[in-house]
Amino acid sequence: MVDYKFNEKNTIKQIKRYVDKTYEKHYASGKYQATDMIIDAGHGDGFCMGNIIKYAMRYGKKPDPVTGEYRNQGDLLKIIHYAIIAIHLWVENKTNSTEDEASEEYLSVKREMFPRNEDGTRKGWYK
Repeated sequence: MVDYKFNEKNTIKQIKRYVDKTYEKHYASGKYQATDMIIDAGHGDGFCMGNIIKYAMRYGKKPDPVTGEYRNQGDLLKIIHYAIIAIHLWVENKTNSTEDEASEEYLSVKREMFPRNEDGTRKGWYK
């Protein structure tokens, strides 16, 4: 068992709860999220990086709507979520662009992170 120094185990649980809640909010109510459309248009990397920069620059300047705190976790959680999406895009691009030559390690990561249905279509929000 890893002896985490910075409460990473609980922080990762908190990140998961945050990401799960984003699927319940207004921008997840339809078949596609705006993020899906942006990624499909080929702008996913820039969209993610832009949002990471936006929320990093905003951190400490805009109060949390619930707590009123300026150094709020909401902005940090958004940064992490957009980083997760960027990682997804990186892995998918890396494994799709060179699938014939991709290492088994990359293919293993892709299969684990981005499972597919029996018919080959992707599971999850990134369909």
